[in-house]
Amino acid sequence: MRLDALRLGLAAGIVWAAGVVFLAICARITGWGGPAIAVMASLYIGYGAPGPGRSSARFGDLSTDLSAGF
Repeated sequence: MRLDALRLGLAAGIVWAAGVVFLAICARITGWGGPAIAVMASLYIGYGAPGPGRSSARFGDLSTDLSAGF
């Protein structure tokens, strides 16, 4: 059985994107994960999640989170 690089890369990208979106949702709802969001913001330009006291998520923020994760 051989390892298919394309499928492995696609699976890893999907898992990473889901993790980034999950972290962003948790940060928006509960404020949990602030330091992790700061690290992600240093890696992905335009990525960041507002704290629990700020405005709710907009569609543009969600699309940014999704594209940064994938």
